[in-house]
Amino acid sequence: DHSTGATWMAANIGDDQPSPSGSNPGDDMELMYGDTLYFSAFTYQYATELWAYNTITGLSWLVHDIHLGSSANPGWYMNFIYEDILYFSARDIDNVHDIYAHNQSNGTTWQVISVTDYYPFTHPGENFHVVVDDVLYFDADDEAHGREIWAYNFTNRTTWMVADISTGTQGSNPGSNICEVIGGTMYFDIDENKLMALNLSSQTSIIVEQFSALPGEGSEEIQLDGVLYFMANDGSSGNELWAHSTDNSSTWMVEDINLGSNNSQAATNFISAIDGIIYFDAISGNFGREMWARSEERRVGKECRS
Repeated sequence: DHSTGATWMAANIGDDQPSPSGSNPGDDMELMYGDTLYFSAFTYQYATELWAYNTITGLSWLVHDIHLGSSANPGWYMNFIYEDILYFSARDIDNVHDIYAHNQSNGTTWQVISVTDYYPFTHPGENFHVVVDDVLYFDADDEAHGREIWAYNFTNRTTWMVADISTGTQGSNPGSNICEVIGGTMYFDIDENKLMALNLSSQTSIIVEQFSALPGEGSEEIQLDGVLYFMANDGSSGNELWAHSTDNSSTWMVEDINLGSNNSQAATNFISAIDGIIYFDAISGNFGREMWARSEERRVGKECRS
């Protein structure tokens, strides 16, 4: 309690354990939903399931035993609140990861999306998930097409594969390093070292830029005033900070900070935008890894990060 300085154990979820190993709360997820904290926890009786703790009453309870006799690992790949409903990934009794929902007002929990009924590696939201205009976009593997982009419409409750980018069973593994929505377009990386763009209206995808390594791998990205900033490697300048403008579809290296083929590994730890200036960490030959800044011409009227 910040006001009193008191500290106490709020809940002993794992009091049924044969030894005091604890319940490992929040290992897969923790999310505030009104005045209640929802989190994953392990007990000897239920394994890892979804639990809740009410911060007003101090009471805790099992929300739902989704995977009877084993762990559902709720929220392992995705968890978010939309229109006052908690959505989260969970493993069902057939060991398939699906997307579930919980309504706090009436206490109901149900399965929302099942990409397949049998494949145990669907893992919806393993790389990314984003909600745009009442549609949830996420990655999933249905075995037949590999890991690709899927969508769920909250209004009509339909589910479909948005784009089969890499045909065959291998999949493109979209969004493992970059996923940004700017305006009505989603920008993401795929396994073939490409930065892609998906028009969410027409649901057509194009190649933005081909690189020599996975763009955004091991780093952070950000968008400011319609420009996406990310780390990439063109094969000659090493891993540096790059940019893509949604205004004119141009892509360029922002700065060769560590000259030549040396890597600056820009934005490995952080990248932030403050008052129109991009701040990020990078390595230079003279100073090692330090904080850098980039100022671009200010633009107006662009949408913020989704």
